[in-house]
Parts: sequence; structure tokens; C-alpha cells
Amino acid sequence: MKKMKWAAMFAAAVAMLGFTSCLNSDDDNSNYPGYEYVQITSSIGYYSFRNASGYTLTPTNQGDLSKVNFGSARYAVMSYQYNPDSINNVTHTVDITVTGLAPVETYRNLYNESEVTSFANAPFYAVGVDSYAAPYFDKNTLFILAAYYAKLDSDGDLDEASTNHTFGLYYDANAEPEAMYSDDLVMTLYHHVTDTNLNKERTQFTSKYLHFDISSAVAAYQSKNGELPDQIVIKYKTPDTSMGGTDYEKLLDYANAKDATNPLQIPYQRYFAEDSNSSTNN
Repeated sequence: MKKMKWAAMFAAAVAMLGFTSCLNSDDDNSNYPGYEYVQITSSIGYYSFRNASGYTLTPTNQGDLSKVNFGSARYAVMSYQYNPDSINNVTHTVDITVTGLAPVETYRNLYNESEVTSFANAPFYAVGVDSYAAPYFDKNTLFILAAYYAKLDSDGDLDEASTNHTFGLYYDANAEPEAMYSDDLVMTLYHHVTDTNLNKERTQFTSKYLHFDISSAVAAYQSKNGELPDQIVIKYKTPDTSMGGTDYEKLLDYANAKDATNPLQIPYQRYFAEDSNSSTNN
């Protein structure tokens, strides 16, 4: 099965996940672009966001954000413009114009093999990170971009992709490390669908941003190894493309899934080595 480049996958995610375009005014040459994961720090009616540097980003186009369905999301991936003159290094605030925004849902951690067994029942198409934003908000907060198969609803939309799919991340602290990942924190990402009988209709490719709290895995790894991991390695399963051809019921049968040939490898210690003996702000 052909793999897309992640820049192209991000473009697909923007189109399919409702990355809401908010900018209606002409470009201003005095403005600079920004793009990053942000924490949602306020509620309906008046929004502000905090970035990983601790600055509060305050949209000047609040009315445009009424188009966005934030749901219960605590984070979002956001593009924006800002004028450097609006940066206040005393109050750590910046005025911005939001140009695009997609909420990022938080998903669960799995804690034992029996939980994994009852949860995992669907493969992924591919798993990666956004090419344009750092994959962490802080050392306990990881963002992943997952690609998988979904079906169209009666209106021809991919609403089923968000309502019938969920995701779980598992770290086995007792597993013996593989030689090639001896300095890495290895976790496995799992995919659950509510009705596997619908697999024959899951013929459409889609993507979703995922947020996970990895604090317990990082703490367990650091306690065991005395240091932070070099990388976060995310294993996952993909369809065995030798099975089924275009028979999606067989292709997406989890019993036929295989380990991804190239697990996702995300640098970690180079981001957080200086914080290895300090607590993390959340």
C-alpha cells in the first residue's frame, strides 16, 4: 500500500478534519506567520491560547472562532499571523489573527495486556507527526497524526471517522528493550472501531490529530533507566496488503494485521534534556 509523504498527509488532514479557515482580510506585510500546537485556555465566547513557550496568544478575530467546534478538546493545532510589535515580553502576551484551527482530542492510555486485547480491533493506514509543528507541548504531552480507513455516512461525509473510532497508547514498562531501541521509550498505538461489521464499507482514507498524556510512561522509563529516552518510538499495526485486495472486510480484519515495517520515531531527549531533573509545567 503506497505511503503518502507527511506534508501531503497534513494537507489531507486539513481538508478532512475541518481545519477551519478564519482569515477574511487581506494579507498584511507587517505580519508574520505562526503555526503550532496550543493549549486552549478560555471558554466559549472569548478564546485565548497558550503556546509551549508560555505566551498567551489572544485572537483579535474572536468572532471568526464561532465557526469552530471545540468540543471537549484541551489543545488545538493553529495557524495565525502576528505583528512583532504586539509581543509583550513582560506579560508574555501576543495579539494574533487566527487563520486556521483544528481542535485536537485527547485519547486514553492503556495499562495492561488484557486492556489492549479487549481494545485493539482495527489497523492504521499510517502514523506520523505534523510536518510543520513540534510534536510536543511539554515533555508529558505528545501529538500524533493518525491515518486510517473510514466509511461515508448517508450524506457522503466522513462523520463516521470521528464518532466510531477511538485510540489508545500502551507502554509496557516490563518489556525487555529491543537492541535497536535500547535507548528509546517504545509504545504501541492501538485503534478501536465500534462495529467491525462495517469494515467492508470503510473504504475511504482519513486522518486525525491525537493527543496523549505520556507522563506515566516517561516517569517509568526515567525511573528504570536513570535518564530520558533518546526517542519516542510508536509501533502500530497496518493491513496486510496481500490479504483481500479491495475486499476491505478482509483487508481491515485485525486478525490479519501486521506490525508496521517502520515504526514512528520521534526525537525526545534533544527537546527536553535540560529538563531531565526538573518538573514539567502542565
